[in-house]
Amino acid sequence: MKFSFSKDNNILTIENKYDFIDLSHLVFTWEIMGKGEMHSSGKITLSRIDPGSKKGITLPLPEKGSFDNAEYFLNIKARLEEGQPLLEKNHPIAWGQFKLGTFSSISEAPNRQNDFDFFEILESDAEIKITNHNKDSIIFDKLKGIIISWKFIGEELIQSGPEANFWRAPTDNDLGNGMPQRCTMWRDVETDWELVNIDIQKSDYFIKMIAESKHNHSSSTLRVEYTFEGNGILSIKQSINIVQNDLPELPRFGMKLTLPGHFDQLSWFGRGPHENYWDRKTSAAIDLHSGLVWEQTFPYIRPQETGHKTDVRWMALSNNNVGLMATGENLIESSVHQYPYSDLDYIPDSQKHGKLDIQSKNQVDWLIDHKQMGVGGDNSWGAKPHEQYTLPAQNYEFTFQLIPFKTGGNLFKIYQQGHH
Repeated sequence: MKFSFSKDNNILTIENKYDFIDLSHLVFTWEIMGKGEMHSSGKITLSRIDPGSKKGITLPLPEKGSFDNAEYFLNIKARLEEGQPLLEKNHPIAWGQFKLGTFSSISEAPNRQNDFDFFEILESDAEIKITNHNKDSIIFDKLKGIIISWKFIGEELIQSGPEANFWRAPTDNDLGNGMPQRCTMWRDVETDWELVNIDIQKSDYFIKMIAESKHNHSSSTLRVEYTFEGNGILSIKQSINIVQNDLPELPRFGMKLTLPGHFDQLSWFGRGPHENYWDRKTSAAIDLHSGLVWEQTFPYIRPQETGHKTDVRWMALSNNNVGLMATGENLIESSVHQYPYSDLDYIPDSQKHGKLDIQSKNQVDWLIDHKQMGVGGDNSWGAKPHEQYTLPAQNYEFTFQLIPFKTGGNLFKIYQQGHH
């Protein structure tokens, strides 16, 4: 069956795509979800819908004025009214999701004097350390253009990064279409990009480090801006300038950072709960999801890309004390791994097994992407992902924020804080 919905008049259209039976064996319900909670719900009373036909029903939805400033989604669900062979009563048969309300960023300027000014700035030839009034600190390496340390409530948040990342561990489909050979120039950021300039900009309310690099295998340039504000939020803007028109596609355009292994608790508002990709996501509902980092890895027989999430509004990693949230200027994609992401990479002639050889380690690799190309699958012996799900070699730019927080708080409020 197929669902369609008109927000103008609250009419839900249900199309029966069965060939021989009507829909009387199903129970239909609606629910409105916002900020991970149910706002309202109800049962849908249907008259007979014959095979191949469709019918419109006006849903008794609440007035739009009853929604606060958040994204709201209408979920339609069809479940079995009675058990059938191999399927229990209430087994889900179909569902649909429609966006009702949109979160609007707050445009009023915050009280900068109270919230944004720094307590202390210490600078040497090699580094600059910034401390805010909450005694949270970050250290920029002025020679390498990286972050050395970031402490929140005395706890170290990261082990390395964020750093540019354009590679994905090849899938079986990638191996079939030659992606590892074709796109190898985007694989190793550390050795293939040369740092050419670092600029430090300071004000009363933020410190910005700008690192510019050039690509050793093309005329491409990369610019990363790290902006640390007095409220403790780190904003990152990454842009790549590609001028040649004969370069291969990018497997992904994003960044990677590594956190200590005890940041093993994950929550996100986006598509889930299972892994989903640009061209494989309609089965994953947009909602509040959570779980352990380790649970996000699917043990494919051969280690490869896994655990990706799309249409992410925010994603948060935490331990029992503190956490770190990523949220983009626009929707982002992201994945987390309780091991070095490089453990998933393809090694020719190796006998690595996804369940036996991929083991939990004392670190969490967090990949935050503007996009990752689709996984394809027309066949596994040559077909590439469809063109609309690829990242051709051209200019890209994306901005996201990393927001530290104490555990136990409302994650949606933290998300809204980042969009003031």
